[in-house]
Amino acid sequence: MDRPLLTTVASTFALALVGFALLQAADPRLADYDSWFHIRYAAELRARGPWMDFPWMPHTFFADGWVDHQWLYHLLLIPFTLADDLRVGAKASAAVFSSVAVAAFAGVLHRRKVAWPVLWALVLLAGSRFLMVRLMMPRTQALSLAFLLVGWVLATERKGRALGILGFFYGWTYHVAAMLVPTAVATVLPARDSPWRTRVILVALAALGVSAGVLFTPYFPRSAEYFWLHVVEKVANQRQLEVGAEWFPIQTRLWLTHTGPALAVGLTAIAGALVRGVKAERDTLSAGILALGWIALSLWSQKWIEMAVPFGLLFAALLWRDVRLSPRWLLWAPVVAVWNGVQAVDHVATTVPAHDRLARIGARLEADPGPVFHPDWTDFSELYYYAPSCTFTVGLDPTFLAAADPARYRLMDGILKGKVTDISGATTAAWGARWVVLTDPTIAAIAARDPGLEPVLQDGAATLWRVRAHSAQPSAPPPTH
Repeated sequence: MDRPLLTTVASTFALALVGFALLQAADPRLADYDSWFHIRYAAELRARGPWMDFPWMPHTFFADGWVDHQWLYHLLLIPFTLADDLRVGAKASAAVFSSVAVAAFAGVLHRRKVAWPVLWALVLLAGSRFLMVRLMMPRTQALSLAFLLVGWVLATERKGRALGILGFFYGWTYHVAAMLVPTAVATVLPARDSPWRTRVILVALAALGVSAGVLFTPYFPRSAEYFWLHVVEKVANQRQLEVGAEWFPIQTRLWLTHTGPALAVGLTAIAGALVRGVKAERDTLSAGILALGWIALSLWSQKWIEMAVPFGLLFAALLWRDVRLSPRWLLWAPVVAVWNGVQAVDHVATTVPAHDRLARIGARLEADPGPVFHPDWTDFSELYYYAPSCTFTVGLDPTFLAAADPARYRLMDGILKGKVTDISGATTAAWGARWVVLTDPTIAAIAARDPGLEPVLQDGAATLWRVRAHSAQPSAPPPTH
């Protein structure tokens, strides 16, 4: 008798949860700097209510109104803030949500009658070390992958109403929800014998659901302006800002390294189909269309490897089913999955700063809060985590300052690049700064020659400075905490 879908999903989730829990326990670091923001913000939501203002970046785009474009994700994070150590809660959330994504992958394959879906879930984890690192991050990409996989199977099975509802909640979770529409399009393209009206309605329902979710939130209509700034302008990057490394293209050699096992599985399935002369089913063709699209995007921006590998393996699994290849050829996957996990932990340990690098400085700021200037926008999340009673320069994305106040952004960038020697005067005039936090020793050397700055604390490469004779007032009061 066939195994029930629930059994496949539950067993895959349990297996993945054990694996991801071990990976999270192997190193104290959070795998990404934005993770500090997400868990602290969820804790603030628990304390203040399901939606709130955001006074922590008073000189940015958010001065005129906060927009939480990952609102549902942050609500789902709230139970994890009950942990005594929020960092541990963040790690637990990453393990749970990543396991949800892996279980969704297995569930979709079970639904489409692919043999041994749990083994294929291990192939997913073996397919790319890069994907493993991305899944270790306490961020939205794991839930986003689960939404897209479930959306694909709903579209494939022509469940338009369910697809629209899914799109609505996906829109509340992450702006990548917009990709649910081309996902629906890919499922109707191979179905030439299906009435065009049926296909149009399916795509329209996906588009309506996503649009409603993205736009109609507690932050509407500000959310519409945010969507343009964060999605359209950020992708175009006409201001040539220093965005996160994940948005940059990747060398072909590295791309092949990051996707090698998954690529080998896909090519094996294609070779089997060609040798046996097997015609792919419609769901296989739609998955192939999506795989090609995500592969193209991953070459343009390495971030999208996190989607290219799962959808490439979705196509491979479906083609494997069509060709009737034996799943026993995939029994190497558990060993490679474990190896990818070990490599992912090593990658985090060697590329991510120590988890407590700003802990002492944050504690000092929290004891005597005030406006904090930090020229490196990537420091915001940790500072916000440790010192939520302070206000900060900018965080999450430099676009939020550059779009709202280009002059302030240029000044911040000038300080970051060592072009400004009067750091105390500049930061007091522009930000009303009481404190300056620097994580670059080169800038700290410039600060040491500034008579307007008093050194307070040094912890490794990070330094805390008090602005002497602080007289300027911040444009917004520090947040109550």
